[in-house]
Amino acid sequence: MVTPRGRAKVLDFGLAKLIRTVADRVDGDAPTLTNLTDEGTVLGTAAYMSPEQTRGLVLDARSDIFSLGCVLYEAATRSLPFAGPSMLAIMHAIATTDPLSPSRVRPELPREFDLIIERALAKDKERRYSSAAEMAQALRSLRATLTGDWLGIPIVYDKDLVEASAAPFVGRGSELSKLEGFLQQAIDGSGRVVFISGEPGIGKTSLSDEFLRRARARFPGLSVSRGRCVEQYGTGEAYLPFLDAIGALLTGPARELLAAVMRTSAPTWCSQLPVAFASSGSLEKLQQETIGATKERMMREMGDALGIFAVTSPVVLLLEDLNWADPSSVDLLRHLSQRIGNQRVLIAGTFRPEDIERSNHPLKSYKAEMQAHKLCEEIALDSLSPDHIQDYLNATFGPHIFPPEFAAHIHDKTEGHPLFATNLLQYLHERGDIAKTNEHWSLSRPLSEMELELPESVRSMISKKVDSLGEEERRALEYASVEGQEFLSTVVAGLLGVDEVDLEELLARIEKTHRLIVTRGEEELPDGSLATSYRFAHALYQDFLYGGLVTKRRVMLHRQAGEQLAQHYGKRAPQIATQLALHFQRGRDFARAVEFLIHAGDNATTLYANAEAADHYTRALSLAEKLPDVAQAETRVALYGKRGATNMALSRFGQSVDDYVSMLKHQEVFDSPEKQAAGLNALATTLFFSHRLEEMEARADEALAAAKLAESETLRLDTMGLMALKHAAYGELALGRPILDEVIRSARAINHKPALLTGLTWRGCLYFFQTEYKRAIECEQEAGELASKLRDGFLFLTSMFFLGLSKGNLGHMSEAIATLEEAIQMAGRNGDRFWFPRMPNCIGWMHRELQDFEGALKHDQEGLRVARQYHVLEAEANSLINLSIDHTYEGKAEETISAFRETREIFERDAWFRWRYNIRLEAATAWHWLRQGDLEKAGEFAQRLLDTANQHEVHKYMAEGHRLRAQIAIAASDPATAEAEFAAAL
Repeated sequence: MVTPRGRAKVLDFGLAKLIRTVADRVDGDAPTLTNLTDEGTVLGTAAYMSPEQTRGLVLDARSDIFSLGCVLYEAATRSLPFAGPSMLAIMHAIATTDPLSPSRVRPELPREFDLIIERALAKDKERRYSSAAEMAQALRSLRATLTGDWLGIPIVYDKDLVEASAAPFVGRGSELSKLEGFLQQAIDGSGRVVFISGEPGIGKTSLSDEFLRRARARFPGLSVSRGRCVEQYGTGEAYLPFLDAIGALLTGPARELLAAVMRTSAPTWCSQLPVAFASSGSLEKLQQETIGATKERMMREMGDALGIFAVTSPVVLLLEDLNWADPSSVDLLRHLSQRIGNQRVLIAGTFRPEDIERSNHPLKSYKAEMQAHKLCEEIALDSLSPDHIQDYLNATFGPHIFPPEFAAHIHDKTEGHPLFATNLLQYLHERGDIAKTNEHWSLSRPLSEMELELPESVRSMISKKVDSLGEEERRALEYASVEGQEFLSTVVAGLLGVDEVDLEELLARIEKTHRLIVTRGEEELPDGSLATSYRFAHALYQDFLYGGLVTKRRVMLHRQAGEQLAQHYGKRAPQIATQLALHFQRGRDFARAVEFLIHAGDNATTLYANAEAADHYTRALSLAEKLPDVAQAETRVALYGKRGATNMALSRFGQSVDDYVSMLKHQEVFDSPEKQAAGLNALATTLFFSHRLEEMEARADEALAAAKLAESETLRLDTMGLMALKHAAYGELALGRPILDEVIRSARAINHKPALLTGLTWRGCLYFFQTEYKRAIECEQEAGELASKLRDGFLFLTSMFFLGLSKGNLGHMSEAIATLEEAIQMAGRNGDRFWFPRMPNCIGWMHRELQDFEGALKHDQEGLRVARQYHVLEAEANSLINLSIDHTYEGKAEETISAFRETREIFERDAWFRWRYNIRLEAATAWHWLRQGDLEKAGEFAQRLLDTANQHEVHKYMAEGHRLRAQIAIAASDPATAEAEFAAAL
C-alpha cells in the first residue's frame, strides 16, 4: 500500500479475504474470485508474487524487492505489471513475461525510473537489488535529478489529484526561446549567467520550470540542478543555493564523475559536503589540502570544477529567489560570470527587482557591473496580453463557449498579471460562475452581473482565495506559514497538535482544491522521522497567511517550531542554525537565538565567509542585551572574541582591536586571570599586525603578568612568543633569540603545540635574518610540518617563505624558487593578503642572482603591483629596492633615484621591520653610487650599511658592506685597503 505520505508499506500479501466455509452448505456454483487466495494453494496475492514464490522455491528478502517493485509500478502507472484472467494466468505471466516499461505506459515518466523497475522485477533474483536500502538509494538519486513539478515519482493515492492537469504554460514563447538559445550556446561552449526578473507572481518560477523540463527532454545528457535562496532575517547561510544545487548533483547519475572532479579541483567544497565524501576515505586528505583556505579560493575552485565537469556533461544551474541570496553567493555568482564564458555552463537566476532596490542588496551593484561588461543577460517578465489570456482559457477550459469579450475583461481587471488572472479564473470556477455543461465550459450568468464582485487587487484576490478555505484548512496553513515558504508536515502537526497523517490528508485536499501549496517530497530528519515537505505555491500566499496571525500567536508558534526542529535535528541542529535563530528570535527566546546565531557565525567561518560570520556575531551581540545580567557578560565576551578573530581574518585590524578591547572590558567581572591573559594575547597579536608596536608591547606586558597570576605556562609561552615578535620587528634580535629558544624548549616539554609552532617559525626567521641559513631551514621544515597538522595556514606560509629564502641564500636556487612558487600558488588560492604580496620580489632577487635580469625585472614589477594593490608597505618598499637595483643595471639613474625616494617615504610612515629593509636600501644605494662613480657617496652608504648590519648582527650584510668598501677602494686605486676589506668580508 502507498500512503498519502508517499510511503510504500509492505502489507500481508497472503489472504485477501477470509471466507468461512461450512461443509454442508458449500455452494458449488459460487463464482470464482481471482483476487482471493484459495484455500490449500500457494498463499499470496498473485499479482505481487515473485517468480520464486510462484514456483514454491526458498525465499529471501529479494522476493520482497520484487513485490515492492510491483507496487511501485502500479502506483506510477495506475496498472499492474502482470495481469491475467485467473490466478494461474497471472503467475504464468510473472514467471515468463516482462511488463511494458513504465514510460511506455506514461510517457512523462523518466527513463531512469524504467531502469529501477526493470532491476526490481528481474526474473533472476541475483540481478535484483540486494536490499531495500540499495533500492531506496537508487530512487533518491533519481529524485535528485528531477526538476520542476517532477520532484518525485507521482504516487497514486488520490487518482483525481494525479490526473488533474497542471496549469498550462502560455504567453512566454519569446522568453523561452531566448533561454533555449542561451542553453544551446552554453552547450556549444559559450556559457553565461541569465537573470529572470519580475514582480511577485509574474511567472518566473513557471518559466524556469518549463525551461528545465524542455531542456532535460531535449538534452538527456544535461546535468540540471536547482538551489533556492531562503528569506532570512539578517544575513543568510553562506553559499546556500550553490550548496543545495551541487549537493543535488552529487546524488544524481553523474555523481561519481562530479565527485572525482571536486576531489581534484574543489577540495574546499568537498569538506562542506561531508555526506557525499565521507565514504570515500579522503576527508583527511582533503582537510590537508585545504589548510589556510579562504573565500577567494572557494570561488575559484567552484569555477574550475564546473568547467571541468561540464566538458563531459553540460551544466544548468537554476538559482531561485536571488533577492534573498547571501553576500557570498552573490560574490560567487559574480566570479562565475567572469569564468563561464568559455565553459559549457548556464546559470539562470530569478529575482524580484523591487526587493534588491529596496534593500540595496549586493546583487544590485554586481548585476549592473556584470551587464556593463556583457557578462550576463536579463529576461524581464512583463504582464500577459489579452491573447495570452485567451490561450490560457482555451487550454484550461476547452472546449468552451465563453463570450468573445471574456478574455479581454479578465485582462482589464488583472492588467494581465499571471497570478492574479489565474487565481481570478479559479475563484470564478470555485464560485460556480464558470461551469461545465454538456461537454462545454460556459459562464453560468452574464458577464455584466459579475462586474461588481471582482476583487480589484492581487491582495484582495488572495484574500478571497483564502476566505474559501474551511476553518481547519486555514488554521493549518496559517500555522505552516510560520515555518516560511517551505514547511514540514512533522513540525506543523506538532504546532497544531494533530495526527500527522490526518494533517497530510488535509494538505492533499488543500493542494488539489485550492492550489495554495505544492508537495515537494519526503524528507528524513536526523532523528529518523519521515516528514513530507511542502512549499506555498507563491510567497504572497505565505506572507498573507502569516499576516493573519496575531502577534502573540506568532511568538508562541515560532518558539515551538524552533524547539521542534532543534529536537528533530539533535546534535546536528547547528546545521540549520540560521533557521533556528530566526524562530527563537521571533519567538523571543533570546538565549537560544544567540546560541544559534553563534553557530551560524561558526558555520560561516568554516566556509571562509568571514564577512557573513561577522554579521551573525553582530546580530547576536544586539540580542545579548536582552539576556539576564548573569549571562550577558559571558555571552558578550565570547561574541566579541569571535568577531575579533573574524575581523582579523578579514584584515579589518582596527575593528578587530575594538572587539578585543570590548571583550576585555566585559570579562573584567569574571576576575579570571586566564581569560584576561588569553584576551590580551589576542589583542596584542592584532596590534602587532596593525603595526601598532608600542600599544602591542604594553598589552603583551599585561598579558604576561596575567598569565603568571593564573599560573598558566601555556598562556605565558603564548605571550612570550608575542614579545619575541615585537623584538624582531624593532630589530632587537639579541633580545628576541633567547625568548624564542625558551618558548621552543618549554613548549616541547609540556607539548603545547601552538606555542611550539610560533617559536619554531619565528626562530627560523631570526636564523635567516642573521645568516644562519642551515639552522633556519631546520626550524622552518619542522614548523611547516607542525603547521600542516594544526591547519594553521598563516604560519604554514610563513615557514615556506623563510624556507625558500634560506635555500636561495645557500645557493640552492632551483629548490628555493620552487618553494616560493608553491607558496605563491597556495597564497593565491587562499586569497592571502599578507604573504602573497611579499613573495614575487623575492623570486625577482633569485633571478637576478642567476643573471636573469629580464626575469628579475618582471617579478619585481609584479611585486610592486600586488604590494600596492593590497596596501602592504614593506612589500612595496622591498620591491622598490629591487627595482632600484634593476634600474642601476640598466643604467637608468633617474628611475633608480625615484625608487630610493619612494622607499624612504614609506620608511617615514611605518617602522614595522624598517631596520631590515633599510639594510637592503643602504646596500642598494651604495652599489648605485659606486656604479655612478661617486665614491664619496658610495663610501658613506657602505659605512651606514656596515653600522646597521653590525648593530643587528646580520652577517650577510656585514660581508656585503666590506665587499662594497673593497670595490670602492679598488676604484680609488687603494689595493691595500681593498685587500683588507675583502679579508674582513670573508
